Amino acid sequence: LYGDTMNNVVITGYGTVLRKLLTPEKLFNFLADGETLLCEDERLKNLGISMVPSVALSENERQIIVERLRHRSIFLQYDSIVQAMALSAILDAMEMSQLSVSDLSSLYPELFFANNKIFPSLEALYALAEDQGIDAIFSDIDIEKQCEVPQATALFREIAECLNSSAPPRIYSDACTAGMSALHSAFLSIRHGHCDVAVVCASEEATHPLMQLLFKKVGALYNGKFSQPKEASRAFDKSRSGCVLADASACLILESQSHALARNARPLVEIKGMYRSSEAHKMTSSDENGTNYLETMASALRDAGITPEDIHHINAHGTSTVSNDQTESRAIASLFKSRCPPVISTK
Repeated sequence: LYGDTMNNVVITGYGTVLRKLLTPEKLFNFLADGETLLCEDERLKNLGISMVPSVALSENERQIIVERLRHRSIFLQYDSIVQAMALSAILDAMEMSQLSVSDLSSLYPELFFANNKIFPSLEALYALAEDQGIDAIFSDIDIEKQCEVPQATALFREIAECLNSSAPPRIYSDACTAGMSALHSAFLSIRHGHCDVAVVCASEEATHPLMQLLFKKVGALYNGKFSQPKEASRAFDKSRSGCVLADASACLILESQSHALARNARPLVEIKGMYRSSEAHKMTSSDENGTNYLETMASALRDAGITPEDIHHINAHGTSTVSNDQTESRAIASLFKSRCPPVISTK
């Protein structure tokens, strides 16, 4: 389908937005020094639910993100922090990659976005409850339609317009793997010569109270107290207690290596190989034997042309739940056997 030529895929820029608005470099040093981004969730506290830890943006930080875009003469149509975070991370990644909007539009890049859910604002929910009564929130009505919640497609199409891109954005919403699914698609697109540059961005307002409720219902949310931040989200620990949710956006600029070098851009890292698969075991858990995880990791190594012995670090999913941690641990142990490199958890 694609011919014999395979391009090397490199990353030339990255950007992030999260609590404290730290740059990626400052964030790394911050966490390496043993600091934490955990805070008591103020929105839940204002709703009468105290001592819940999260990594939520403060109202001031949300405003700063919007003002940064306005300073660049960018005025977005929708009042969405998901959209504002995404575009802010993209612009930072482009700056690192030494790409301007005019440069990007002339390259005809492909755009890949990840987001699972756009929720109505609390103000819109309050207004709906006042207008139709509190029972309306729990009745069989279309809350998104009533609250005029924009679809992710509309948000990311506007971002594409801001980037002067004529290519329709591709949007991925497959739960916790959405960002990696978007990255994998971009990787394949460049590897097989469909484009030279790809913008990959994931953005999520995961601390929205409705999202917190969903995670609580499936038993995945941290069940301790904010007063014990070192107890929170300890993936692979015998005394694990669930994950902590965050507001965040991240962007990577992917290019073919030849294209990056031709424009004198500095490749930061090469993506040697990737693989993805889907497992239809249960909606909220995997087969506990870890076979699917094992086969996926082994396939990624084969795609990269390397062996388990070449790996020096594993960035695991690590949800800090019994179901996921045990499954992932079995898969890692089966693949790496007696020589397992250090493991950390994204969650």
